[in-house]
Amino acid sequence: MSNIIYTLGYRLLTAKTIIQYIKNYGINCIVDASEDKDRIFDHVDQNEFLTFLKQRHISYLSFKEEFGFIPASARNSRGIPVYSKVCELDSFKHGISRLQNGMTKGFTILLIEEEHSVYNSNRYLLIGKYLSKQDIKVNHILENGTCYSQESIDEIIVRRENEILAQKNKAADLGQTGEELAALHLMRKGYMILDHNWNLHKGCELDLIARKDGILHFVEVKTRSSDKRGAPQQAIDLHKIHNIQKAIKEYMSRNDYFDMPYQVDSIAIIYHSEEDYSLDMQEDIKFQTTHNN
Repeated sequence: MSNIIYTLGYRLLTAKTIIQYIKNYGINCIVDASEDKDRIFDHVDQNEFLTFLKQRHISYLSFKEEFGFIPASARNSRGIPVYSKVCELDSFKHGISRLQNGMTKGFTILLIEEEHSVYNSNRYLLIGKYLSKQDIKVNHILENGTCYSQESIDEIIVRRENEILAQKNKAADLGQTGEELAALHLMRKGYMILDHNWNLHKGCELDLIARKDGILHFVEVKTRSSDKRGAPQQAIDLHKIHNIQKAIKEYMSRNDYFDMPYQVDSIAIIYHSEEDYSLDMQEDIKFQTTHNN
């Protein structure tokens, strides 16, 4: 009995490349998990591919009903298949049983589907995950011909997620540091800080709200570790301006500041360390939107 199954996404590959991978890994049975059993022939030379399979006596089976079609009942509100629900489908269970029977008979199976990215594929997220829990070794062949086990792909994804989280935390820490420095700068200049991070909703917040000489100051703070991507103020685009104006209107309404004059300021910080940073404040920014006729 074979206790290993290979997978491959074919959308970006030629018939010659797929044939080479079949040879490299000793494949003698192909299971097509595409929703359309003829979909592969939109991407490869049909005659070349089928001739090769016939010459090598390689079986070609369509698992469209088992793996290709996933009903709405097994998907979430965004249309993405839900693993726990897919595993309960009779069609999916039947497909798994057919694969296991094929391995019992000694076939070395290559499961193919259109999706080229293994990280977004059903072969990894659904089929591979299920088979791995049955102690079946699943190896995913990537576009360049290298092969990674299901467990290796798991580790890569966890590592990427941790890197993304670390980057977000670093950016959040940098932003918080910048706002603290901006608030300190304002207080030294005689401003009274009224609010930090006043949030109307996600993406629509006011970084600092201060008061001086009877004027409200809504201060947008932008902090970066360098100016390689341009000045921090450049991040204040039209979308951000719209959200600032929307948040200001709501803030003044909720706090009964209807008659109080206000202005929008910006503070841009290039931060290297507590002893090494630059701060640039621009007061009374005038937002103007141009319209092309």
